[in-house]
Amino acid sequence: MPLIKSFPGNKIYFYLITVVISMVFQMSCKAQIVTRVLKPHFEKRKLGLKELPFYKVEVLDRRFDTSLFYYPESGDYPPEQIAFETSVSEAFEDYFNAAVSQIPHGDKTLLIKINQCRVPNRQLIKRKTGRPPWGTGRRSHENILFDADIFYKNPDMRYTEILHIREQSYVSAYREWLQEGVEKILNNIIKAVYVRDSFPGNDKQQYAKAKKSLKKDSLAYTFIYDTTSFTIANITAGTVDRWKATPIFAASLEKNGVFENFDDFKNNTLTEDSIIKDSLNNDSVFHFSAIHHSANGPATRPWAVIYNDTCFVNLFYNTYLPLVRESHFFYFYVPWTLPDMYAILSYECYSTSGANQGYALSGNIIAGIATVIAQAANKSQENHSVKKRTTRDGLRQDYRHCIIDLDNGDFIYSKKYPE
Repeated sequence: MPLIKSFPGNKIYFYLITVVISMVFQMSCKAQIVTRVLKPHFEKRKLGLKELPFYKVEVLDRRFDTSLFYYPESGDYPPEQIAFETSVSEAFEDYFNAAVSQIPHGDKTLLIKINQCRVPNRQLIKRKTGRPPWGTGRRSHENILFDADIFYKNPDMRYTEILHIREQSYVSAYREWLQEGVEKILNNIIKAVYVRDSFPGNDKQQYAKAKKSLKKDSLAYTFIYDTTSFTIANITAGTVDRWKATPIFAASLEKNGVFENFDDFKNNTLTEDSIIKDSLNNDSVFHFSAIHHSANGPATRPWAVIYNDTCFVNLFYNTYLPLVRESHFFYFYVPWTLPDMYAILSYECYSTSGANQGYALSGNIIAGIATVIAQAANKSQENHSVKKRTTRDGLRQDYRHCIIDLDNGDFIYSKKYPE
């Protein structure tokens, strides 16, 4: 039986059906991000302090992307993000103001410059060591990465740095636990300032005891007693200025070789090696068959490679994309022959073995992804269906503009070219 019966005007009906299907497809391609709200709430009992050394807190957000906190990569479209109800600066200032309103306090003004505050997008970020720096090991997307410089405001309107915090706080990905994780970090800021003021650095025994009570990993807190002062212009230098100072920005990229992990890439520690290129598609997707044999461990797939004066970053398995060195960041674009970056990172969340295992992927990209999915260990039929759906939907979505976070090797993605 024909799909559309013959009757006068059937061509018009067929045209209308085609238009409706086209509109639905276009709407699916432009799926907007759904936002769930995160609002830290101060509770005096959780802080455990009887007094505060400050009465006012100013927060300066100098992250690369001030809107970014956490995207749960579930594979569902439209994507979902967890974000603060207001800006990060306002949310933090409200939290500290609530603390000041409930606890006796001093008369100092605190300035907090935020360099990093978010949950990584990637499940596995290949790092050099198992201790800080951040993002090491599996399930890195269940850590809040926080980096901040903290200053006191002087009467002459200049600022003196008192503390640097670089904390990696483990949390579950559930929104309620993420909120508790943020509250813990904010309370640790208050405690760190209190410890720094209460136990001068020359009282080494009490100082060490106080730092230990603050947090087991006291390396996350650097107390500063230098009296050098800064203007606000000195302080406002942002993340991109720090990224531009990394060695990889000055690298010539002339020799073929591999960067075994993100830290090697950032520090331009190249291991010269022969690179075997399997194929180059018209969409700039490269497949490299060479797996680097490290002298210090088993064979691994490099985090990035240099081949013929171009750097390529590992996207998944043996698939690499070319990196473009812009004025203050490294950029790459995911072509339309691949699912978008949100879908690819969702695969990492499904995987029990991370993104850098030695699976091979060549020839037809979509067929290759289907093969990898079919070979995944201990997969359930339900998960298999979800992955197939994610592949299908990801081919129609445009979260394809990506940069490398040069603090920890994460991939930051969006629908438009980064500013």
